Amino acid sequence: MKNALFMTVEASHSLNFLVYLQNSFLNKHHTDAGEVKFPYTGWNNEFLSYSAFAAAFKELWNDVIDKIAANPVHDLHLFHQHEAGFHEKLFQPGNAGRLAYDELHKSFQVWWGSFAGSFALEGSISNDDHHDVYSRLAEYLAATNTEPSRTLKISLVYDAFPLGGLEVMPFYAVATVREFRLRRDREALVARLRTSVEGG
Repeated sequence: MKNALFMTVEASHSLNFLVYLQNSFLNKHHTDAGEVKFPYTGWNNEFLSYSAFAAAFKELWNDVIDKIAANPVHDLHLFHQHEAGFHEKLFQPGNAGRLAYDELHKSFQVWWGSFAGSFALEGSISNDDHHDVYSRLAEYLAATNTEPSRTLKISLVYDAFPLGGLEVMPFYAVATVREFRLRRDREALVARLRTSVEGG
């Protein structure tokens, strides 16, 4: 069978901003220096309580990935559509919550727009890493005589998303840089991607 797998990997503006907010929030709850995540900021006191934030975050995360999976081209547009929800659902009401959100958003925009942001994130996946994941998926599809029905789209995020969840969707996945770069984490990624392409 001819290899018919097409796979794209792109850094998602919306999902990386959610990871950025998640990490800032988690820093408030993990004081051990070994558990500090990027970004480490002083703007983490205006988030909702842990349980309220975790529930709202998961709801936002799922809504955003559903929409990106349906139409990844509109990620930035999607970000602007959800921006009010990011603020209203994850931060305390009032001026202090709005100020904290605005500062974190500005900090994210500066990082994301710099060479250290989205450009570096997408560049951190080497051709060898990408090729290894692709080859293993293509071999699996050939071995199972499965012809993919559409392009596999992968949204790349800079860090794990423990508050978001790893739902497997047909021909769409969210993956971290770590999953592409580290062989032991790549095994789990390839297994998830196999599930994603075999059901669609």
